[in-house]
Order: sequence, then C-alpha cells, then structure tokens
Amino acid sequence: MSSRKIGDLRRRRSDNDPTEEQLLPRGLRGEIAYLAARLIAEDGICDFAAAKQKAARQLGVTTQALLPDNHELDAALRSHQSIFQRDSQPAECHILRQIAADAMRWLDRFSPWLVGTVLSGSANRFSRIELEIVADDAKQMEMFFFNEGVHFETRISRADHKKTNSTPDEISIYEISFNESPVRITVYPHHAMRVARQRRDSLENARAKLADVETLIAPRPYCVLSNVAASKAK
Repeated sequence: MSSRKIGDLRRRRSDNDPTEEQLLPRGLRGEIAYLAARLIAEDGICDFAAAKQKAARQLGVTTQALLPDNHELDAALRSHQSIFQRDSQPAECHILRQIAADAMRWLDRFSPWLVGTVLSGSANRFSRIELEIVADDAKQMEMFFFNEGVHFETRISRADHKKTNSTPDEISIYEISFNESPVRITVYPHHAMRVARQRRDSLENARAKLADVETLIAPRPYCVLSNVAASKAK
C-alpha cells in the first residue's frame, strides 16, 4: 500500500471572490442544493442523500419533492469548489484517485469498478472512495480481508423487486481503510446489480475500471508539450 496522504491544500480567499450571499441560488430547491454542497465541501458529509436531508432540516423543509436531485447537488458542489477550493480540491481528488487505483490493483481478482465523487471529480479530502463489485458470494470478500489481515465493518442491504415479488437480494457493504483513506466496497449479486442500475440516474451509474482510472491520473501530454515549448523559448 502506498503511504501518500491528503494534505491541507486549502487556499486563502481573495478579496475578489464573491460572497456566499452572491452565490446563493434563487428558489428553495436551489438553496437546499447550495447548503448541501457546503455541508459536503466544508463539513465532511460524504453522502449526497444525507447532505440533502440535513440541509432541508436546517431550512425547515419537510417536503421531499423540494429536494434537489443528484445532478443539481453535483452542480452546486462544483460551483462552490470552483470558487472557494479551486486550488485545493483538484489536488485532493487526484490523490484520492491515485489511492483508488492502488486499491483496485489490490482487489484485482474481484474486478472492481470505481464509482461516486472520486470518479466524477468532485471529491475532496473528506470523501470516501467507493468501489462496486459483482459477485454472488460475498463471503469471498470477507475471506480475502481475513487473509490480508484487514479490519472491516460490514452490513447488509436488501434490494426489493417490486415488480416480481421475488426474494430480495442481499447486497453486502464493507467499510475499510486503505492508505488511511475510507473505502466503501459494495458487493452486488449479478441480478441485484442489473436492478440497481435500472433504478439509478446517470450520475450514480457512472463507473470505471482500473484502466480508465489510470488514464484519469496519468500526466497530460499537453503539459509535457507545454514544458518543452517553454524550454525552447528560453
């Protein structure tokens, strides 16, 4: 395991930066999205649903229909980060992607997918790495952890099939620490994964294999070309 960690990369605000009041969107739905984005960016809430619920409570909103969807919250989060964390957040996300790639290599036999904010690019130092695995026998994962000497916490979530009334699938969720970063590994039976992907939106369904993550963290060719051009200009 790599020993690289996320440092404190936050920048100081400039006098030219807009105030929070100027960034506040119009409409109650937008206010909830903006407050939820702040909770994620600054207070360390990792889960979109939890952030939306807490923001709604703080604003006295009890109507679920007024909650923003994940795309609206993601847009609000990116807006907040581009103003207040533009120097720190991209570096924090890049480090998490590197750690995610190391974790995926470690779990290579299970063919993991990277999902969530580390993949989408809105992760920060509070974020957890989220991996998904398709396997009908989750006990293989537990045996792997035991053999590797890794401490883990686990819980079971059940996916109901409302249309077929069949027995709910058991989805195993594991929480571990990898390179001092929190990692959530969700193990879906094959059928449960198909059902889950049908119910989720495009943001939640985005996923990447190791090769795609390695492409994300690879040095950009244009950076090399820019450096070469700059050296020739001297």
